[in-house]
Amino acid sequence: MLEVDIKDIYIKFKEKKKMVFNKDDKRNFEESAVCHICKKPFEAGEEKVRDHCHLRGKFRGAAHNCCNVNYKDPSFFPRNISQSVWI
Repeated sequence: MLEVDIKDIYIKFKEKKKMVFNKDDKRNFEESAVCHICKKPFEAGEEKVRDHCHLRGKFRGAAHNCCNVNYKDPSFFPRNISQSVWI
């Protein structure tokens, strides 16, 4: 039933996941010269932050703080090509 599925998804994803950050992610972050969100370079002295998915915890890339703060995850989860669940 769709209502039960939506409740299950909400319960599973309502808590933010702790970031998963491994050695490859660290190297990627340190070597990043551009923000993965806006694709603009980091200026000298500008802080770059670690952007991650709050649903799964996966590191996405280095980002400007303002880009990271303003980034929004989609408000739906595709179940398959023909059906989506909105939350």
